Amino acid sequence: MGPSAGSIYADDWGIIRNGVITRSLSMSLIVAGSILTENHADDNHLLSVGRTLQITGLVFFTGSVLYDTIVVSAHSVDYHNANIRMGVGASTVGTLLNEYTVYPDFRINYFF
Repeated sequence: MGPSAGSIYADDWGIIRNGVITRSLSMSLIVAGSILTENHADDNHLLSVGRTLQITGLVFFTGSVLYDTIVVSAHSVDYHNANIRMGVGASTVGTLLNEYTVYPDFRINYFF
């Protein structure tokens, strides 16, 4: 759940689910590879398959952790914070609203 901390803050449960599933499948590859290497240490073919599963699982696990931590969580937090700013009417640009009335029913708004 650590790499999904930003997504948990942003209440983005679909992305959290995808990340947890990806990391769980990667860990299952690592465990399956460990079982093959431990139980079949005398068979070179199964030993190489087990090590390949371990390395593949480790690569996918590490990639998923880094991607979720650096890209996905940051995007979720930025999107969540932007929605909050829009909901309360806040803007990231500090402007002053001025109004100029030309006719009683025609107004011009300008920002500066």
